[in-house]
Amino acid sequence: MPGAGIGPALRNAMGEPLSRKLSAASIEVVWARAIVPPVASGWPASFVRSSNDPPVLLVSPDGNGTSPPTADNFRVRDVGLQSYGASVAGTPVHYYLGHPSEVVKPELYVFNNHAAKLDAVWMPQLTYNVQVHLVDYVNPTTGARTPTAITAGEIDTMIANVNMIWSQLGVRFVAAPPVTNGTTVAEDVDVIVGATQAGSSNDELTARFPSANIDIFFVNSIWTSTFGLGGAFDAGNAIFPGSGLGTPGVIVAAKVGPNASTPGTARRDVDDMSRTLAHELGHYVLKSAEHRDDELWNLMLPGADYNKRDLDDAQSTRLRNSGVNPATPDQ
Repeated sequence: MPGAGIGPALRNAMGEPLSRKLSAASIEVVWARAIVPPVASGWPASFVRSSNDPPVLLVSPDGNGTSPPTADNFRVRDVGLQSYGASVAGTPVHYYLGHPSEVVKPELYVFNNHAAKLDAVWMPQLTYNVQVHLVDYVNPTTGARTPTAITAGEIDTMIANVNMIWSQLGVRFVAAPPVTNGTTVAEDVDVIVGATQAGSSNDELTARFPSANIDIFFVNSIWTSTFGLGGAFDAGNAIFPGSGLGTPGVIVAAKVGPNASTPGTARRDVDDMSRTLAHELGHYVLKSAEHRDDELWNLMLPGADYNKRDLDDAQSTRLRNSGVNPATPDQ
């Protein structure tokens, strides 16, 4: 009906309407994709629509990665490209946004009559193997252990969330079964960043428990020390290969505050930790300390807002040209 998907008007101090916000979940759209590989590749041309059954172009915000589902981003998630081989790498891929009326007659077909067109390039998937470590806090006096209380099921959910985010660049992380380690420090924190303390600083932690994969450490808490200026509790940290800061690894805090042996600081939820994990893995695989303050919704924007998870063409180019090679994840 007219006006479907349009929210209440925003009004200024005088009560005058300012704008209306579109709801992607309420508007019917059709996404289409066209691939025409080189003849020499032997692969046939492909033309698909989000209205095809079974769908390979997911439009519903519930299934295409938009979070929360009421967000106003017209996203499409393509789950059909894996059927193509490496011989089509570099082939242009075109996406078209149109209206369901495109089925009425050929003149309205979305490939010829569309509201927007996005041009992409097909690239093979990059798969990184990761090793998850659950790091208990060990009281140096009593020996009592305080776990992060993160379960194997929650780790699976976080890896799935991370893969949803990084699928934008054709990246997939595969996690080995988690292992449990322990760290002993005198202070009420598990890991100290920017300071040296035996067995507790971020580089020493990764050096103590290395694997052949990308090491991910979930700890109770992280304290980032600012030389001469004190410091603060932090959500995550990464040492990427080639940084010169120590053994590479990614660390995520279960609490942004005193560790679990101290009451009063709640454990973070899975979505919150997922975004931190995806962000820190970004530093790692991109081999960069850069934060994208210039892009409001970019994953590499500082902070833990789960909605800020976009990745762009420049980051894709950096990953493919100078990022971490999946075959040598610590280099």
